Amino acid sequence: MGFMSHWLASTTRVLPKAGIIMLEIAGNIMEGGGQILRNSSALSCILHKPIRIVSIRANRSKPGLRPQHLCGFKLIGEMCKAEMSGDVVDSCTVELSPSSTILGGIYTKEVGTAGMYKFSDSRV
Repeated sequence: MGFMSHWLASTTRVLPKAGIIMLEIAGNIMEGGGQILRNSSALSCILHKPIRIVSIRANRSKPGLRPQHLCGFKLIGEMCKAEMSGDVVDSCTVELSPSSTILGGIYTKEVGTAGMYKFSDSRV
């Protein structure tokens, strides 16, 4: 099953306090690394759909968010003015509830481990 198929087939749950539908995505599917986190959070931001990712990197020797994953996740959250939870190193579950706004600009973060993330808006 491809990534997009899994995205669409993911289980859903209702957030009790807000009454909105949130997609729940298994972070240990396919290669089980940070790619599920990166793709899912980017699509969530673009589509303005809240997500919960569980079992992040669960089958890895060090499960959960590593600093480079957390850095990218936080950048995406900043870009779409999202409400976030679980955004700490070693977390195996995160939630991202994007606003309806995506901010343009140039975003740069030094990760200190696996490189540097740089996102830019071509309109700038």
